Amino acid sequence: MRDHRGPWRYTDGRGITLVLPAAPRRVAVADLLATSTLAAAGIHPVAAALGPDPSRDVCFAAAGFSADGVARLDTPDDPAVRLDVLAEAQPDLVVDRHDNRYPGFPVVTLPLKERRQSLDDLLAETARLAVALGASPPATDSYQAAKLQVTESLAGRTIIFGYARGARLSILDPSRYPWLVTLRELGLKVVGDHTPDDGPHGTPVPWSAARADMILVNGEIPPGFRAHPWDDTWHAFSHRNYARLFTALTILDRTAA
Repeated sequence: MRDHRGPWRYTDGRGITLVLPAAPRRVAVADLLATSTLAAAGIHPVAAALGPDPSRDVCFAAAGFSADGVARLDTPDDPAVRLDVLAEAQPDLVVDRHDNRYPGFPVVTLPLKERRQSLDDLLAETARLAVALGASPPATDSYQAAKLQVTESLAGRTIIFGYARGARLSILDPSRYPWLVTLRELGLKVVGDHTPDDGPHGTPVPWSAARADMILVNGEIPPGFRAHPWDDTWHAFSHRNYARLFTALTILDRTAA
């Protein structure tokens, strides 16, 4: 990381400005998704939420992140941050996705997976914070090229992303997943109903009611149902990962698994 001298000032994604005497060197990340997203952007925390099994976390793997030497703020079966561990880590800065959870600590908010937040918005906000913390700006050429390829290959096509829920498919609300917001911006017709802010992020329908040119399913696909699998690597937010995912999407067979 580059050396920063003098006061450090940062206005976070909620518009709140934090001023510190110097650039933070000891960063704690209080949210699992923020840990993997910032790791992909070049930030290695001294303490972080690490989820159930960091050695098998596909988002950590995509980011090239190792939890070795990182103090675990959560526990494998509980995402709540242990304030005693956070205090012991003596962070100069805490990064969280939510507001006002850690009084007494200097905190900036990193909005991730906000409603109607596009990939470009999410990645730009992440890069802005990472660069302010000393990371290098991201390389974006391959990501931009992959987006153009999506538009050229798939504009006008209908697409569904969903979770398998037994006898039903829960179709994701396109406004609540950044890659679906972006796929719409790139010209695809993303199928899915709007869901309440305080409700589930998808709408369950019978498998027979799911109709689209391309259907991607997280979970067990019923025999005879024509779909492609997707997994949590779609939550590994980085330009490099999405260049790969979008390129792969353009070469999927439109109807067959």
